[in-house]
Amino acid sequence: MYDLHTVPAPVRTLEELHRENPHYEQLRHRRKWDLYSEKAEQMSRAYYYADVSLIDKYVGRILETLEEQGLRDNTYIIFTSDHGDLLGDHWMWLKSVGYDGSTRVPLLVAGPGVPQGVRVANSVVNTLDVFGTILARAGVPIPANRPTRDLLDYVRQDDPVSSDYVVTEVGKYGRRCRAVRSMDWLYMHWENGGYEELYDLRCDPHQLHDVSKVSSFASTRRDLRTALIDWLREWGDPAWELGADGDLLEHEFTSSEERRWLPRPDGHTPAEFTDPPKPWSTEADWWPWRWPAVNGDCRRLAALARKIYAGSGTSE
Repeated sequence: MYDLHTVPAPVRTLEELHRENPHYEQLRHRRKWDLYSEKAEQMSRAYYYADVSLIDKYVGRILETLEEQGLRDNTYIIFTSDHGDLLGDHWMWLKSVGYDGSTRVPLLVAGPGVPQGVRVANSVVNTLDVFGTILARAGVPIPANRPTRDLLDYVRQDDPVSSDYVVTEVGKYGRRCRAVRSMDWLYMHWENGGYEELYDLRCDPHQLHDVSKVSSFASTRRDLRTALIDWLREWGDPAWELGADGDLLEHEFTSSEERRWLPRPDGHTPAEFTDPPKPWSTEADWWPWRWPAVNGDCRRLAALARKIYAGSGTSE
């Protein structure tokens, strides 16, 4: 469908192959991307373009079916994706880093009451907002304990407050890349080394020139780092804090602090706890709730939840 030699080439520089941050080279080697030939890259990009065309074709069939069934005028349609693909940009592939190629995705909304032809171009938008948008269409109140909003309120100017930034995360524990994206800046922070990156999107939209170590941008880097920590404390991982010297530190919890951050089956986020969950008999009963301690094993986490909240108070 797409000619290998006419598909646009990846956006990258040779300097990106010689980063101080070792995570890039480790990831490229682990995923075998460092072995890709030029032809393999061209084929991968051409096949991805073909996949997008196939999706477009079948979205069209869905819309045609809604028309045929007389359902188009009372159906809300939301077209989006959970992530993009770097396709060789920055010498990386898949959704591996917080660059725009990974995180910028289409978000199209159509349906009753949705203004036609309106494009949100002056605010960043988070796919978490899809949750609130769907709830609002269903007449369900949007819970205050979730980082989401009704996007149509913003589009219709019922709630014209824009989002200053969005937070993204990719990677496994120990090598996660977290990013803060605003209209003008992209900031990234890596676990296991605390490596930081900063891109001025006003003059570097392709994120090719890291200015995190440029002294004139130091205050911007600190502000975005603090924004990331504040967001994680309120909505996500509470295990990060800002040290006295301005660096991100992993916080070692005491037992009382640990209980305060435990997940809870009533749907509340950890930051909303006012009372600790049911007591445990020994430290071993509650310590495995720390995500690293269960090695990311969702099944073990679920088993512990059932056991603890059933009041058994025993550990695995």
